[in-house]
Amino acid sequence: MVQVQTLKSTEALAFIQEQKAFVLDVRTMDEFRGGHLEKAVNIPLDALPYKVEDVPKERPVVVYCLHGIRSGKAAHFLIGKGYSTVYHIEGGLDAMPRV
Repeated sequence: MVQVQTLKSTEALAFIQEQKAFVLDVRTMDEFRGGHLEKAVNIPLDALPYKVEDVPKERPVVVYCLHGIRSGKAAHFLIGKGYSTVYHIEGGLDAMPRV
């Protein structure tokens, strides 16, 4: 059985770049407008079941939110939909190093 994998906040940006991962932000549109990771695609958690086809299955997917709770739920949802390489950022955007 496929498991959700966790990325430490300090490793996430390098991993995303190295793996050419699809970056999924599951926060609300207002939260997203307030700042997000580069190249992130915003699909709020409650919209994910209706927009799951917008998330590619052929690339690693890195999911994040503000604190890591919604991203964990989204990552488990994606695994249930047949995605095989899904990560979520431990602690979410709030835990990411400020640059």
